[in-house]
Amino acid sequence: MDNSSSHVYIATIGNLSENKNENSLRLSLENLFTKWLRIQITTNDININSSQGKKAAIIHLRSGEAAQCVQHNLASLNSRRKLGFKFLQIVDPYVDIIVDVKHVKQERNVQHDTCYVLGEKIGSESRNREFKRGGGKYAYDHLKTDVGVYVCAFLNSEEEGTLFIGVNDEGTVEGIECEQRKEDIIRKDIIDPGIKAIKPDIFPKSYTVKFTHVCDKNKWQIGNLKVIEITVKKVEQLTQLYEVFNGDVYIRRDGSKQGPLKVNQIQEWHNQKSNRFTQQRLKSAKTRDQMIEEKEDRIKEKEDRIKEKEDRIKEKEERIKEREERIQSLEKQNNEMARAKSRLGHRIDDTEKQMEEEKKILEQKLEEEKKILEQKLEEEKKIIEQQMKEEKEVLEQKNGTREDNRRTKNTEYGKQENIRKTIEKETEEDKRKLEARILEMEQEKKIPEQISKVNGENSKMENKPDLIPNKLEKKKNEKSSKTCVIS
Repeated sequence: MDNSSSHVYIATIGNLSENKNENSLRLSLENLFTKWLRIQITTNDININSSQGKKAAIIHLRSGEAAQCVQHNLASLNSRRKLGFKFLQIVDPYVDIIVDVKHVKQERNVQHDTCYVLGEKIGSESRNREFKRGGGKYAYDHLKTDVGVYVCAFLNSEEEGTLFIGVNDEGTVEGIECEQRKEDIIRKDIIDPGIKAIKPDIFPKSYTVKFTHVCDKNKWQIGNLKVIEITVKKVEQLTQLYEVFNGDVYIRRDGSKQGPLKVNQIQEWHNQKSNRFTQQRLKSAKTRDQMIEEKEDRIKEKEDRIKEKEDRIKEKEERIKEREERIQSLEKQNNEMARAKSRLGHRIDDTEKQMEEEKKILEQKLEEEKKILEQKLEEEKKIIEQQMKEEKEVLEQKNGTREDNRRTKNTEYGKQENIRKTIEKETEEDKRKLEARILEMEQEKKIPEQISKVNGENSKMENKPDLIPNKLEKKKNEKSSKTCVIS
């Protein structure tokens, strides 16, 4: 296609051979156009479509001269015979080809994302689809009546349906020439009046009208070719049949319409409709009863589940109460233990104070005893020294006579020795007493260490408060016994 030209030319060649594949048909057509007609085309300019066992070729031409050449040489049987091309390459024996050439005004070159491709097959007619080729004066002569008839048929079929204008009966896209200005005329002066003539009235939301561009394979717009789509939405509850402006009633069949309906057909439709309504009501009643039964069963199941949950909740509440009671008893025990600990702490403080006071008293007594013993030792020493001096003086006075003195000396010496021995014994005994007293003093100095050990044992025996006072009383008795021995 020449994008710079102001017109687009399309040649359609129909009734092609069904037994030959598309590639061989393209090659044969390319040979026909390039060698015999001397028109420069490529296989990309040829589209092969097939519908209902028939094949057709849609060829894009680049100039008006090429279109005139195709029309002059291929439109008639005589011209085809004069051409010399063996048409059995593209057509079966005793089958005539159909040639149609269109020229379309090209206003501007536009590329579209949503469009129909020229020559593509979009399906076949069904209960929901109706194809009309259009072209020529179809829009002004027949479109209004077709819109009323087919929209009425779609509405009475209780299904959504679409009327395509610009698509042939085989479902191949051909398009119709439709400028922007012509779109508004077709919409306002033809389609809308045709739909408004249907009774009962149809609201604008119940149908849509679309003008879709026809493009080539690369989605470039081909002139002003378009496909008109008139879509009717499904009627949810059809209480009466729709009719066109003259009172005729139509219904939709697979690939065709039926109508206008006669009176007895309309009555039969109403009877079938009423029977359907009754059957639907019965089914709905049955389904409602079933739904009610199912709901009741579900409600019973839910009630049973609720009861089970309530029982579980009661069990949990009882367990919670038991735990709370246990917690309260434990708190009471903890409070009692705390009180016992506080009492033991006071007792330990009292015992420590008493021990400290007893220590001070013992230390004072030991110091006093030491002083007394030292004084006694000094006095005894002084007495012994005085006695020795006096004895020496007596001995010196009596040295006059040796014999007497010797005798007296011997006797006195024995006495002195006895006295000396007794004094030595007494001193040794006094030393022993002092050493024993010193050991006792050292043991009494170790009492604070024993008290710290007793405090550690008291902390270990907090869980046995009945044993602690007995130990304390034993220690007090031992201390009292020691004080008695010392005194």
